[in-house]
Amino acid sequence: MNVRTAERDRRLYFPEVVVLPVLTTRTTIELMLFATGAIAELRRASDNPVFFTGEVAGDQQAWVDGLAERIVWPGNDSPAVCVFDTGVNRGHALIEPALTPSDLHSLEKQWGKDDQHPSGHGTAMAGMALHGDLTASLGDRSERTLAHRLESVKFLPPAGFDPNKPQSYGVLTQAAIALPEIENPDRPRVYCMAVTNRDVSGSTASAWSAAIDQAAIGRMIADDDDEEEEEEEEEENEDNRPKRLVVLSAGNVPAEMDYARRRPQDDYPIEDPAQAWNALTVGGYTDLVDVMDDGYEDWTPIASAGELSPHSRTSVTWPHGLSPIKPELVLEAGNRATNPALTEMLTLGSLSLLTTGKDAELPLVSFDATSAATAQAARMAARLAAAHPEYWPETIRAMMIHSAEWTEPMLKTLGETTSKRARYELVRRFGYGVPSFDRANASASNHLALFAQAEIQPFKMNKGRKFNECHYYTLPFPSEMLEELENEIVEMKITLSYFVEPNPGLSANVDAQRYQSSRPAF
Repeated sequence: MNVRTAERDRRLYFPEVVVLPVLTTRTTIELMLFATGAIAELRRASDNPVFFTGEVAGDQQAWVDGLAERIVWPGNDSPAVCVFDTGVNRGHALIEPALTPSDLHSLEKQWGKDDQHPSGHGTAMAGMALHGDLTASLGDRSERTLAHRLESVKFLPPAGFDPNKPQSYGVLTQAAIALPEIENPDRPRVYCMAVTNRDVSGSTASAWSAAIDQAAIGRMIADDDDEEEEEEEEEENEDNRPKRLVVLSAGNVPAEMDYARRRPQDDYPIEDPAQAWNALTVGGYTDLVDVMDDGYEDWTPIASAGELSPHSRTSVTWPHGLSPIKPELVLEAGNRATNPALTEMLTLGSLSLLTTGKDAELPLVSFDATSAATAQAARMAARLAAAHPEYWPETIRAMMIHSAEWTEPMLKTLGETTSKRARYELVRRFGYGVPSFDRANASASNHLALFAQAEIQPFKMNKGRKFNECHYYTLPFPSEMLEELENEIVEMKITLSYFVEPNPGLSANVDAQRYQSSRPAF
């Protein structure tokens, strides 16, 4: 059956009933009613951010306080999502218990650490990275347990200060990474950044993307205890270098209001620095198709459920073979709507998600686009890190990508695409699909899956490049069962995740392997 169910944290739990949002067809629902007696009642899903931003806007604080009282807050040693953005309003009831004053940082002291930006983007990112979409959890009455915390680095200057220079973004990013690590060096963390070099394509490596790759593999200048140490000693300390998982936004399509100006999303390439090979780049899809805003009842969503979000960029126009496949994942990024005459298009609250606002009088705000998707991905990574502290950042990335699946509309597009090149372009549009925390966590605990964390040097130089090492693994599958299958075709899904040593330069734009250098794979 083609049924897509909501993740556990979007379900409502009551003493004798669980309210489970599903996306499927009427025929499938009729079949489920016939096949099982577990379904007590069917209703059209009505939970929507506009209830909180419109109908009960004046009572938002009471709803926020009610949820805050039901949350079991994380300990100080829990993994954290470190958000690089406009700062965070720590005074928010849904943020303060998970963000200590010492975990607030800023690239420049005179900027302050709080969120002063009119959009409140940093506070919105923080709430999404900590709680996900608040729509369901606010309407629930069950206890919610958080396994991860927040950290913040004010990466963008407030009004009145000169903007950051794009050519300095690489240095600034590595400086931002160092700040929380100096404050709390032993805490596991996931870095989350939805800042991009606007309208600059990430088709080739840049100083910024290379700096992120360098940070991920533990090759920042700050990672070297002694720049003069011998090469042999450096090789011995290879495993001691801090690996880092960095989650980046793919960037957004301009939010045009004139429908006639709408262009194909493939015309908007993913923005720098999202081409970083070692980073996890996130685009957007959407399941939000019910327009519920007052005065817009006759408007229709631009994207159907399960399709690419109208906000999301792609890497279809990047040079194939020379650039990484980006985005790797797509998460909920919201939708847009158009009027019946097809002359206007808008971003509406009912087609968005719900998160924390920076202002005390409006503690709940709608949020959308690849920023929201990126924050959700970082949240998932931190939850997996909390559940599996023994796993490397590369492994967490692999778990997320391994759990990803294409939606029915994505698969339908694949089925209708015949040429190999056109199919390859679909991967640069949808990535590897929509990830699932439940699937990823189950793969690590009770699904038939093999996880292997090891170092390998597959090649060596001996009068030219030669093969070097090879690892063999015994599949966790009974041999007798395989023998019984005889000539049956068996599919096996393999996800290889490793960080490369960046080697940017002109030659790297001609040969991708030049950029990836020759460091060991992990």
